[in-house]
Amino acid sequence: MAQRIRKPQQGGNPESIIPKLGWYFLALSIPPRIIAPSLPWFANFCEFVSNFALILTLGCLVYWLLLNKADVKNYINLFFGKKVQNQVIDLRPVLGRKFRNFLVEMGIVIQDPNRLDSVYVPKVEQISDGRLKVEAIGDLRKRLVSESFIWGLESYLNGSGFDIFVQSANYRLDGCVYFTLVRGTRSDRMSF
Repeated sequence: MAQRIRKPQQGGNPESIIPKLGWYFLALSIPPRIIAPSLPWFANFCEFVSNFALILTLGCLVYWLLLNKADVKNYINLFFGKKVQNQVIDLRPVLGRKFRNFLVEMGIVIQDPNRLDSVYVPKVEQISDGRLKVEAIGDLRKRLVSESFIWGLESYLNGSGFDIFVQSANYRLDGCVYFTLVRGTRSDRMSF
Protein backbone atom coordinates (compact mmCIF):
# COMPACT_ATOMS: atom_id res chain seq x y z
CA MET A 1 0.00 0.00 0.00
CA ALA A 2 1.34 3.39 -0.96
CA GLN A 3 2.10 5.88 1.78
CA ARG A 4 0.76 9.42 1.74
CA ILE A 5 3.30 12.06 2.73
CA ARG A 6 3.40 15.84 2.69
CA LYS A 7 4.83 17.38 -0.45
CA PRO A 8 8.22 19.06 0.14
CA GLN A 9 8.02 22.82 0.62
CA GLN A 10 10.67 25.47 0.22
CA GLY A 11 9.84 27.22 3.50
CA GLY A 12 10.50 24.11 5.58
CA ASN A 13 8.37 21.25 6.78
CA PRO A 14 7.36 20.40 10.33
CA GLU A 15 9.14 17.10 9.74
CA SER A 16 12.45 18.95 9.65
CA ILE A 17 11.70 21.77 12.11
CA ILE A 18 10.15 19.97 15.09
CA PRO A 19 13.09 17.60 15.80
CA LYS A 20 15.43 20.60 15.89
CA LEU A 21 13.11 22.33 18.32
CA GLY A 22 13.55 19.35 20.67
CA TRP A 23 17.25 20.16 21.00
CA TYR A 24 16.44 23.81 21.72
CA PHE A 25 13.93 22.82 24.41
CA LEU A 26 16.52 20.50 25.96
CA ALA A 27 19.04 23.37 26.02
CA LEU A 28 16.35 25.62 27.54
CA SER A 29 15.70 23.18 30.39
CA ILE A 30 19.29 23.20 31.69
CA PRO A 31 19.88 26.87 32.75
CA PRO A 32 16.79 27.13 35.00
CA ARG A 33 17.96 24.01 36.87
CA ILE A 34 21.33 25.69 37.48
CA ILE A 35 19.83 29.04 38.50
CA ALA A 36 17.10 27.62 40.80
CA PRO A 37 19.29 26.88 43.90
CA SER A 38 20.83 30.37 43.93
CA LEU A 39 17.47 32.18 43.79
CA PRO A 40 15.20 30.53 46.38
CA TRP A 41 12.31 32.98 45.84
CA PHE A 42 12.44 32.27 42.08
CA ALA A 43 13.18 28.52 42.31
CA ASN A 44 9.62 27.28 41.78
CA PHE A 45 9.24 29.26 38.56
CA CYS A 46 12.66 28.06 37.29
CA GLU A 47 11.75 24.44 37.98
CA PHE A 48 8.39 24.92 36.24
CA VAL A 49 10.09 26.32 33.12
CA SER A 50 12.65 23.51 33.15
CA ASN A 51 10.01 20.80 33.56
CA PHE A 52 7.85 22.32 30.82
CA ALA A 53 10.84 22.43 28.45
CA LEU A 54 11.62 18.79 29.23
CA ILE A 55 8.01 17.82 28.44
CA LEU A 56 8.26 19.66 25.11
CA THR A 57 11.56 17.87 24.43
CA LEU A 58 9.90 14.53 25.09
CA GLY A 59 7.04 15.47 22.74
CA CYS A 60 9.51 16.33 19.97
CA LEU A 61 11.32 13.02 20.53
CA VAL A 62 8.07 11.05 20.29
CA TYR A 63 7.17 12.96 17.10
CA TRP A 64 10.57 12.12 15.60
CA LEU A 65 10.21 8.44 16.56
CA LEU A 66 6.77 8.24 14.93
CA LEU A 67 8.05 10.01 11.84
CA ASN A 68 11.07 7.71 11.46
CA LYS A 69 9.74 4.41 12.80
CA ALA A 70 11.12 2.41 9.85
CA ASP A 71 14.61 3.85 10.41
CA VAL A 72 14.42 3.28 14.17
CA LYS A 73 13.29 -0.32 13.62
CA ASN A 74 16.18 -0.92 11.21
CA TYR A 75 18.75 0.51 13.65
CA ILE A 76 17.37 -1.56 16.53
CA ASN A 77 17.62 -4.70 14.41
CA LEU A 78 21.11 -3.73 13.31
CA PHE A 79 22.46 -3.05 16.83
CA PHE A 80 20.81 -5.91 18.66
CA GLY A 81 21.95 -8.56 16.22
CA LYS A 82 18.71 -9.57 14.53
CA LYS A 83 20.09 -10.98 11.31
CA VAL A 84 18.15 -11.31 8.10
CA GLN A 85 18.72 -14.75 6.69
CA ASN A 86 19.10 -15.64 3.02
CA GLN A 87 19.79 -12.08 1.91
CA VAL A 88 22.60 -11.42 -0.48
CA ILE A 89 22.64 -7.67 0.23
CA ASP A 90 21.09 -6.07 3.32
CA LEU A 91 19.61 -2.68 2.37
CA ARG A 92 17.47 -2.10 5.46
CA PRO A 93 19.55 0.87 6.69
CA VAL A 94 18.87 2.90 3.53
CA LEU A 95 15.23 2.01 2.86
CA GLY A 96 13.67 4.44 5.33
CA ARG A 97 12.86 8.13 5.23
CA LYS A 98 15.89 9.05 3.12
CA PHE A 99 14.75 6.66 0.42
CA ARG A 100 11.25 8.18 0.43
CA ASN A 101 12.87 11.59 -0.05
CA PHE A 102 14.91 10.13 -2.92
CA LEU A 103 11.71 8.86 -4.58
CA VAL A 104 10.14 12.31 -4.24
CA GLU A 105 13.22 13.94 -5.80
CA MET A 106 13.14 11.48 -8.70
CA GLY A 107 9.43 12.16 -9.30
CA ILE A 108 8.29 8.65 -8.40
CA VAL A 109 5.14 9.92 -6.69
CA ILE A 110 1.43 10.27 -7.48
CA GLN A 111 -0.44 13.46 -6.57
CA ASP A 112 -3.14 12.95 -3.94
CA PRO A 113 -6.46 13.87 -5.63
CA ASN A 114 -8.04 15.04 -2.36
CA ARG A 115 -5.22 17.19 -0.95
CA LEU A 116 -2.91 19.42 -2.96
CA ASP A 117 -0.15 19.37 -0.33
CA SER A 118 0.19 15.56 -0.27
CA VAL A 119 1.59 12.91 -2.58
CA TYR A 120 1.61 9.12 -2.54
CA VAL A 121 4.98 7.36 -2.42
CA PRO A 122 5.14 3.68 -3.46
CA LYS A 123 5.83 0.98 -0.90
CA VAL A 124 9.41 -0.30 -1.06
CA GLU A 125 10.71 -3.50 0.50
CA GLN A 126 13.61 -5.85 0.11
CA ILE A 127 12.64 -9.43 -0.48
CA SER A 128 14.67 -12.36 0.81
CA ASP A 129 16.83 -13.09 -2.23
CA GLY A 130 18.43 -9.63 -2.38
CA ARG A 131 15.96 -8.06 -4.78
CA LEU A 132 14.19 -4.76 -4.27
CA LYS A 133 10.40 -4.66 -4.69
CA VAL A 134 8.76 -1.30 -5.51
CA GLU A 135 5.00 -0.98 -5.83
CA ALA A 136 4.03 0.53 -9.20
CA ILE A 137 1.14 2.79 -8.21
CA GLY A 138 -0.74 4.76 -10.84
CA ASP A 139 1.27 5.28 -14.00
CA LEU A 140 4.69 4.87 -12.37
CA ARG A 141 5.57 1.60 -14.14
CA LYS A 142 7.30 3.27 -17.09
CA ARG A 143 9.22 5.66 -14.83
CA LEU A 144 10.36 2.86 -12.51
CA VAL A 145 11.84 0.74 -15.31
CA SER A 146 13.41 3.73 -17.11
CA GLU A 147 17.17 3.99 -17.41
CA SER A 148 17.26 7.35 -15.64
CA PHE A 149 15.61 5.94 -12.51
CA ILE A 150 17.86 2.87 -12.53
CA TRP A 151 20.95 5.09 -12.76
CA GLY A 152 19.58 7.31 -10.00
CA LEU A 153 18.90 4.25 -7.83
CA GLU A 154 22.44 2.97 -8.37
CA SER A 155 23.93 6.34 -7.50
CA TYR A 156 21.75 6.62 -4.37
CA LEU A 157 22.77 3.16 -3.15
CA ASN A 158 26.44 3.73 -3.98
CA GLY A 159 26.32 7.12 -2.24
CA SER A 160 24.90 5.39 0.84
CA GLY A 161 27.93 3.12 1.11
CA PHE A 162 26.77 0.08 -0.86
CA ASP A 163 28.73 -1.03 -3.90
CA ILE A 164 25.70 -2.23 -5.88
CA PHE A 165 24.80 -2.58 -9.53
CA VAL A 166 21.19 -2.91 -10.73
CA GLN A 167 21.20 -5.89 -13.06
CA SER A 168 17.56 -5.76 -14.20
CA ALA A 169 14.19 -4.17 -13.52
CA ASN A 170 11.10 -6.24 -14.32
CA TYR A 171 7.42 -5.45 -13.94
CA ARG A 172 5.25 -8.35 -12.79
CA LEU A 173 1.50 -8.87 -12.75
CA ASP A 174 1.28 -8.35 -8.98
CA GLY A 175 1.71 -4.60 -9.63
CA CYS A 176 5.32 -4.30 -8.52
CA VAL A 177 8.66 -3.68 -10.18
CA TYR A 178 11.44 -6.03 -9.05
CA PHE A 179 15.02 -4.77 -9.17
CA THR A 180 17.72 -7.45 -9.20
CA LEU A 181 20.74 -6.12 -7.32
CA VAL A 182 24.26 -7.52 -7.56
CA ARG A 183 27.45 -6.46 -5.92
CA GLY A 184 29.57 -4.04 -7.90
CA THR A 185 32.86 -4.80 -9.55
CA ARG A 186 34.97 -3.45 -6.68
CA SER A 187 33.76 -6.19 -4.33
CA ASP A 188 34.42 -8.93 -6.91
CA ARG A 189 38.05 -8.09 -7.59
CA MET A 190 40.77 -9.93 -5.78
CA SER A 191 43.13 -7.84 -3.70
CA PHE A 192 46.81 -8.70 -3.41
